Parts: sequence; C-alpha cells; structure tokens
Amino acid sequence: MHSAILYNRNLRFNYGRIEIRAKMPIGDWLFPYLILYPINRDFESINVFEPHIRMAYVRGNPHLHDYAHQDIGGNMLFGSVFGQIGDDYHEATVNMPHKSGSHYGDHFHDYTLIRHKDRIIFKVDGVTFGTIKDKKTIESLKGTEYYIVLGLTAGGILNFKEEYVNLEKNFLVTPQAPSIFLENISIDPSTWKHPKLVIDHVRVYTTHPDEN
Repeated sequence: MHSAILYNRNLRFNYGRIEIRAKMPIGDWLFPYLILYPINRDFESINVFEPHIRMAYVRGNPHLHDYAHQDIGGNMLFGSVFGQIGDDYHEATVNMPHKSGSHYGDHFHDYTLIRHKDRIIFKVDGVTFGTIKDKKTIESLKGTEYYIVLGLTAGGILNFKEEYVNLEKNFLVTPQAPSIFLENISIDPSTWKHPKLVIDHVRVYTTHPDEN
C-alpha cells in the first residue's frame, strides 16, 4: 500500500526515552506508524522483516476480532518488537485495552517508550502497559542506532496478518492493493471517522538504567 511517512535520520540513538503525543486514525484497515527503525535501513523501501520497534499502534477498525475471537480493534493498544532469532522472525507484543472501551483515536494520548540494554518499556498516559525482556529478542536489536518513523498506511501483511483476520489476500500483497482498498472503502466510508494520524509533539530524552 502507499503510505504517508515522515522521518529524520539525523536524529539517531540507541537507548533513551521517546515520548509522542498523538491522536490515532479511525477507519477500517488504517494503520499508524510510530516506529524505531535501523539507521542502516531505508524505511521507504521497508522490509517488514527487518528488526524494528513498534512503539505504539492501534488498528483503525472500530470493531475487529481475530480468528480466536480476541479483540484487536481500535480499543486495543499494542506495542511490539520485531526481531530475527536465528533463521526465524519473531514479534514480541504487549497490549492494553482502553479503560473505557472506546477507540484510542477518539482523543490524544501520550505514548512513551523507554529503551534499555536489557528491556523495553511501553507506556500510555504515564501508565506502563508492557515490558519486553526476552533476551534473544533484545539481542536481535543491537548493533545499530535507530531513528523515528511516523506515518499512516492501510492494510499490510504485518499489520493485518492472514492468520489473524479474514481479509482478502490480494488486499495485503498485490500491487493493485490501492484500487482494491478504495473499492472496499467506497462500500462503507462511514468507518473513516478520523482518517489521519495527528502528532502534537515528539520528544527524545536520555535515560538511566533504573528508569521504569
């Protein structure tokens, strides 16, 4: 899919605290990018299997469930680390439902990630909603600096996995995906209540090993 992407590769770092105040998009199959990506890789030619950190993401669908009937729609906030362990690719994920059950895109929220050498902490509005400590996953991220990528896309084989949702395969992988997407959206445009990712500010700080 075509994406709107903003990044600055001059701002690069290994460890620290990143704070982003944002209003997430609302609309079927929309997906926000708040990502830390390796400085030696170009995000515009993204390989979804490159090790990277998804600081926070909320699927645009107001209502969406996976095959196990678990809620993965807009009232669920996720963060994840995608790394390579041996010959296998692995995504370690944390999540938290919205306390009121509403879509995270209804209001601005403060998303925070704290990266240490031995763990990665995910927060929303000052509350920790997950920590990834798996040694192999953390090790897969080492060896390079990272830069921040902000953006908005629709679909995507990593964003809406085949084993999670019953979505037409062509929509995920075909070069004609934009046409397929627009045809489907035209059926029910009412889901696009807020079809944009709005960033209020981005702040990056140094940290210390004891910060949680």
